[in-house]
Amino acid sequence: MTHTTQDSDAISVERDILAATFQSRIRLVRLARGQASTDADAEWVSNREWFLARTKTPGSFLWFCAEFDLEPSAVLKALDLTDTKENT
Repeated sequence: MTHTTQDSDAISVERDILAATFQSRIRLVRLARGQASTDADAEWVSNREWFLARTKTPGSFLWFCAEFDLEPSAVLKALDLTDTKENT
């Protein structure tokens, strides 16, 4: 079995994702429980704003939709997100 540059790139990206996940879990477990709760609330707000942002810059929600050939409105509907309602 021969590996191409594309295979190596894919493995590198997967490893980067796993490393980021692992690092995130380490960061979370080091926090005091109250701080983790506060951070989780801030993260929820930040993520909701990310999904609702209309920017198309690399790494944005709309950019990911374009990369994965997804219809943004369908994703937002599936997540029950709209610009006018606060999901609490």
